[in-house]
Amino acid sequence: MHLSLLSALLLLPAPLAALNVAVVGSGVGGSSAAYFLSQQHLGDPDLSITVFESGDRIGGRAYTETVAGIPVDIGGTAISTLNSYLVSFVDTFKLQSQSSKSASAPEVDKLGLYDGSSIFFSSPESTIPLAAKVLFRYGFSPLKAVSTTRSMAASLSKIYDQQAAGTSYASPQAMFDALGLTSFTQQRAYDAFEEMGVSASFVKEFIDSASRGNYMQDGEISAFVDLVSLAGAGLAGSVFSLDGGANQIPTALLKASGATVLTSTPVSAVSDSGAVTYTDASSNTPQTSTFDAVIIAAPLEFADIALSVPAPPPTNRPYMRIFVTFFSCDALSPSYFNLSETESVPGDIATIDGEGLEIVSVGYHGRGDNGKKVYKLFSLAELSDDVLSRISSNHGDVFRHEWEGAYT
Repeated sequence: MHLSLLSALLLLPAPLAALNVAVVGSGVGGSSAAYFLSQQHLGDPDLSITVFESGDRIGGRAYTETVAGIPVDIGGTAISTLNSYLVSFVDTFKLQSQSSKSASAPEVDKLGLYDGSSIFFSSPESTIPLAAKVLFRYGFSPLKAVSTTRSMAASLSKIYDQQAAGTSYASPQAMFDALGLTSFTQQRAYDAFEEMGVSASFVKEFIDSASRGNYMQDGEISAFVDLVSLAGAGLAGSVFSLDGGANQIPTALLKASGATVLTSTPVSAVSDSGAVTYTDASSNTPQTSTFDAVIIAAPLEFADIALSVPAPPPTNRPYMRIFVTFFSCDALSPSYFNLSETESVPGDIATIDGEGLEIVSVGYHGRGDNGKKVYKLFSLAELSDDVLSRISSNHGDVFRHEWEGAYT
């Protein structure tokens, strides 16, 4: 799944010389808001930042756990080199990118596409062999998707210069208009790729497998989202993960901001006077504090915050439940993927919609301290021990997590 800066709603009752600011949410959006604010007022003793986090940990989707002795990202893990903010955070805090995971198990350095009955496409993941196999199977029409993806990424990257110049927008629509990307947001991906002249087989097999791996959805999503998915798959820029996990980013941002961080402290109301009502973690009683500004960096659909200020109308976007399963094993079972016992199972497997499909994607994440391989599975339903036993007969170190409201 990808890391991005969340939208923040800034409520300013009145401009004041001294700033006492509340940030609701400690994910990458909330932690970066606290950090940027602290940098704009560097060394200012009149700046005070309080971050409210409803959960018992910071980071939101940047959630890192330990499985079989190694850190693994339960949520966002892939960082695009096109994301100037995240790349700058990695550089500023001297975080280390992860070396090639396949170095610990060269036999799994393959990408496979699976339809529920067979792995119908398989290739080494290095650029030249993969490109050659794609061109052999699909011809030259994929190049049209590559060109459009890179053009979209170049347009989207203009946002960094605009924000550096102090430009802001009243709505996402206004931002997309300024970047020249509105048409992609209003068109179904399947229709857009058809207009580009990209072959239906490449769209249904390769592009759909990428969007299912990133967003658990196929080409019914908007063209903009699908192009972002392709950029994340390496068609524009490149992606990397952090040695030690993505949670290092919000952790470092909050530490550098000097903010007071209150975990297990849900916010229930924000008023137009800057009053924030929250439940204190220690006393479990509602309290109210007043701030000069409040930044809400949490999805309003799930935050359950009463706002007495003008705010975007609530939407009825159909969010999905996503299940993440990590486990360690000696090897994946070839028979589960209808391979012969002598064939090796690719380390990374993406899927297209097929009958009886139990998994959405499989990803190799390195070797645990017990020497076993650690895999990450995405699915649309919880994977039982029985299913895991069929995927690998000797699995262990199982960790499960459910993301509610992961995607629309």
